[in-house]
Amino acid sequence: MTGRLFGCAFVSENGAGINNRATTYANGNAEEREAFASLAHIFKRYGDKTVFHDFSLEIYRGEILCILGESGGGKTTLLNLLASQEEADEGQIFFPCCRGDSLNGGVPRVSYAFQDDTLLPNLTALGNLTFVGGEKEECVSLLRRAELSDRADKIPRMLSGGEKQRVSLLRAFAAPFDLLLADEPFSALDVALKERMISLFLSLWR
Repeated sequence: MTGRLFGCAFVSENGAGINNRATTYANGNAEEREAFASLAHIFKRYGDKTVFHDFSLEIYRGEILCILGESGGGKTTLLNLLASQEEADEGQIFFPCCRGDSLNGGVPRVSYAFQDDTLLPNLTALGNLTFVGGEKEECVSLLRRAELSDRADKIPRMLSGGEKQRVSLLRAFAAPFDLLLADEPFSALDVALKERMISLFLSLWR
């Protein structure tokens, strides 16, 4: 599973601004690593509000990037741009490491754990994971490691907010991907569980 992961970005509201690069888990110096995604001179506006003004960023292959910023600061917009769910008003977004290879015709496969609940309501927790292409045994293991084994046969309306959030993140890991995006993946969890899930997140990435 971790061999599929070329890049990963997730966001948190703890911090001072989206332009501050936060803790990055990766091997080697930036100069020695291959750029996976490049955003160059991005402008994005919603009416009179400018979210990005000449914003540039590189995400490196094998990197976990945590984006910090206040509510409304553009964190979700950035993920949506990377996922091609929104378009920039100006600037370019490209994926240098996808050029000339067989990676989906030069476009990465993106798996996205949304901030809002997007679980399929008529499928169980396990069914949501296998629906996106995860092998059943692997999905059962993911649920166990996320302390959700006893919720595997429950549909979303029978799960708590924190349980649904964990299932959503696991579903993102279960899908085939080259870039994993997660929007506030731990916001509904208490402190102790959040720490355990962050450890799980990092172990799945490695």
